Amino acid sequence: MPMKEITPLPKASGYSKAMQIQQNKFSDYKTLVDKQYQNDLGTLQQQYLSDEQYEGKRAALTNQYKNMWAEYQAQHDQGINEIKRIQSMASRGEIDPSLGEQAAYKMVLPPEEFAARYPSQRQPSQARPISAPSLKSAANMMSGIVGEAEDKRGFEWGDPAKTRKSMVKQYIEWRSQAGYDYMDPLHQRQLDQRWDSLMKSDDRFEDWFSNKKKSVVNPEASTLRMKTRMGRAMQKKMGVIRNVSPIGSSIIGETRREAAPAKVPTAEELKQQGGQKAFMKGRELGYW
Repeated sequence: MPMKEITPLPKASGYSKAMQIQQNKFSDYKTLVDKQYQNDLGTLQQQYLSDEQYEGKRAALTNQYKNMWAEYQAQHDQGINEIKRIQSMASRGEIDPSLGEQAAYKMVLPPEEFAARYPSQRQPSQARPISAPSLKSAANMMSGIVGEAEDKRGFEWGDPAKTRKSMVKQYIEWRSQAGYDYMDPLHQRQLDQRWDSLMKSDDRFEDWFSNKKKSVVNPEASTLRMKTRMGRAMQKKMGVIRNVSPIGSSIIGETRREAAPAKVPTAEELKQQGGQKAFMKGRELGYW
């Protein structure tokens, strides 16, 4: 799965640095996907299959990973083009260059790193962690949902291991019932860490990870957790829905602020308004 050659921006520009961060993520993801493919291929080779069955399953597996990679590459290229477009707008004087670089960095940096680079952009109040009782309830729900994942076929000692595909499906189901997409990023990370901890604690769930140390989650889950267009596209493709359960509602009720939702301006309204503030608001809302 070769990577496309990307023409870099000038080395001194913040845009080129943002692009390099994007490229590094691209390379890291390629390594992760290639490793996961080899692991899955090794598992397939251990099954008792006829040559015809093996070739059919190998072809399906290869096609699955090619499609996954093609989607990621398309999203990566879109991100690179967005950075170039912002740079072009700054060079034409349509936006302040420093704000343009800030927007480029916001596209590629995790929230914590972006906040450290631009302290003035931090929210005036920080969300509080989920309380211990609510976290315990969430963990019980996780355990019940992932326990329904499909078992691997074949004989083995102890409880049968779960298939990675089915675990990802159950992870999506848990997110839906928990109201994950309505939560603050801090709470999402806290719950994801609890989910991964549960996966580490039981050998049935070892295929949730892409390495033996159980420190790297599988590519599908990693992509679902991205706060990017690619992550949203993956959620849409995999059928993420938002049927919040009572437990999920209680967690949301504890963690979110009680405030009426502010009116969200449309892209056209922001274009008519014009100016740097409108541009940054549009970037925040994902319009450009």
